[in-house]
Amino acid sequence: MPTASSQPEAKARQRIDCLMEASGWAVQDRSAINLTAASGVAVRELPTASGEADYGLFLGKELVGVVEAKKVVSTLGGVEAQTLAYASETLPGVQVPIQPLPFLYESSVVETYFTNGLDPDPTARRVFTSHRPEPLGECLRAEVLRQAGKPDAPLAATVKGRMQLDQQLNPADMWPSQIRAVEKLEASIRDGRHRALIHMATGGGKTFTAISTDYRLITQGGARWVTIAGEDHGALAGLASTGAPVKVKGGEVTMLNQSRMRMKLELLDQHRQSPTVEIIAVN
Repeated sequence: MPTASSQPEAKARQRIDCLMEASGWAVQDRSAINLTAASGVAVRELPTASGEADYGLFLGKELVGVVEAKKVVSTLGGVEAQTLAYASETLPGVQVPIQPLPFLYESSVVETYFTNGLDPDPTARRVFTSHRPEPLGECLRAEVLRQAGKPDAPLAATVKGRMQLDQQLNPADMWPSQIRAVEKLEASIRDGRHRALIHMATGGGKTFTAISTDYRLITQGGARWVTIAGEDHGALAGLASTGAPVKVKGGEVTMLNQSRMRMKLELLDQHRQSPTVEIIAVN
């Protein structure tokens, strides 16, 4: 007779345990909860008013999300409603900063879907695995500050939300094709499309377009990481060049000639110290 651990859904949970731990979460049984064990804790079989969620996600001592696990052969199309029910009806006594819980995952190991409830018009999207606790914590803190009406709070908690705000592009020194490329990409992000391709001819100003796009995503959208992938090592080396700065309106992009060719963007912000953003070039 098969044991509980040999059942398909139980096997999926064992593999999801490993994925969660690889993403920085401490995975615990609900009978031995220690919410101070790590910055992010995933508690198995957490009770809610709608039943047991396969995992409850805690940041500090606050419940912020749930994960619903399904066996590998399952499709996840109809699972989102179940996850949302768990997120909407938590039990009394649990610290919940925002309700419904904002961070929702459905996973069969083979595929994982994520819904960020802090996005405008939140929808499930496919991701490689669960996020690390730290970026979810940053997003959550931004929303808590915004809801509290703090003067230094961002106007929206997510990149999509910030990019939906009216932030007109300064077209000075840009060619028409560059302006169209930046504006169309930003429209795609505002519409919630998670993939976009900009096609520009040789000599069309791709590097300046990329820098302008990255700068606006960082300063306006709050993005923190950008990866530049190229088929030609020489082209990437040219992008990193000798470390000479590339000027962009309102800030400065300094390209460092290091082993992975990092570009450090020093932003001038009157409300806070300039954050550092790394743009990693790979080929």
